[in-house]
Amino acid sequence: MARNMRVLLIGADRSPATLAEERLRALGAVQVERASRLSSTLLGRLRSDRRAYHAAVVWHELLESLDRLSLRDYAALSRRMPIIALMSLGDWTRGRSGAVLADGWVFLEADLAELPTIVRLAEAGYWTAPNSLVGPQRHSLRRRQAVLALSIDQIKVLGQLAGGHSNREIARQLRLSEAAVKKTVHDIIRHLGLSNRTQAAVMAFSVRLGRDAMAPERPHLPV
Repeated sequence: MARNMRVLLIGADRSPATLAEERLRALGAVQVERASRLSSTLLGRLRSDRRAYHAAVVWHELLESLDRLSLRDYAALSRRMPIIALMSLGDWTRGRSGAVLADGWVFLEADLAELPTIVRLAEAGYWTAPNSLVGPQRHSLRRRQAVLALSIDQIKVLGQLAGGHSNREIARQLRLSEAAVKKTVHDIIRHLGLSNRTQAAVMAFSVRLGRDAMAPERPHLPV
């Protein structure tokens, strides 16, 4: 394990990031320094700081909210050091896209003791993901991610399919025309890369999406 690894934690004022900091400090090989947010001021300090950071660990919500100006700061930071997105597995399954800007991911639910390895790989130019994305759960996680990419109306129809309802019954339940339901079912099957409505219903059950999918907001699909 690398000795005296120096990590900049950006977003340290967020409670999940504080928890991550406590876990990281417990690792003798990692020195953690804090910053509340990504800013031009922080970037200026980094330019004048002769001590090199091995990586910046950024709370993922900061990556979601980058505007044009802060994107420029982010690009400048990423040229100086690898960026590791810190997030929960639940945020990933809900389709948070900002993490794609990072050079690696670390999840709060994963063992943060792996962070030195993730940092070293990012320094070497590798994109990394925790074992929870590439281990036994990967197929289930990918199914959930595919379902979450559906529109709210499509999720409602998919929930009805999981209940074994016909197009006519779905149309009556959701107050749609049968033609609209038929098209939506076709779009769902195509989007999920399936062959028929039965496969779509099975996938809905596999991600715990059932009759309650008629809720007006996008449902949370727990891990």
